[in-house]
Amino acid sequence: MPSNAKTSALATAQAAKAFNRRAVVQGVMATASIAALGPFVIRDAFAAAEINAIVWTHYLTDDFLKSFRKKTGIKVNVTLLGSNEELLSKMKTSKGRGFDLITPTLNRKGQWIDLGLLQPWDLKKVKNLKNVDESFVKASQAWTWGKGQHHLPHIWGTEAMSWRTDLWKTEYGKL
Repeated sequence: MPSNAKTSALATAQAAKAFNRRAVVQGVMATASIAALGPFVIRDAFAAAEINAIVWTHYLTDDFLKSFRKKTGIKVNVTLLGSNEELLSKMKTSKGRGFDLITPTLNRKGQWIDLGLLQPWDLKKVKNLKNVDESFVKASQAWTWGKGQHHLPHIWGTEAMSWRTDLWKTEYGKL
């Protein structure tokens, strides 16, 4: 193979390696997160966009997904998650490919740092974090390492626990 062809082939291979689905979708994901967190409407610019998400069962309801697609034009393909081990296994096996959005459990940070499979969020594009309760924002900030924060506040099941105080009395901290 002539020297020019080798150089050209090498340049093409390097460009192909740098240009992957994850890189293309990164900007879309930041915008999608903004829309999920607040009352934003994204214009038709993303009409053909799709996001592959692996999330805990019942985190993204059909009603939410339909509304999100209607407002943003972005289709979310959902794979349901049953356990942290399942998520870790899928990510290790695929080397982080195949999903654009994942929902790891907050206390598993150490496992994700060691794997090196997550990209940090561009928080400059997430303008409405001011709308999120400060305790959720601070918990997500604990996922900051390397070049940035790798977690955004989202729905957490245990924080949604409640009870009828007219039927059951207790004191905070005694649950």
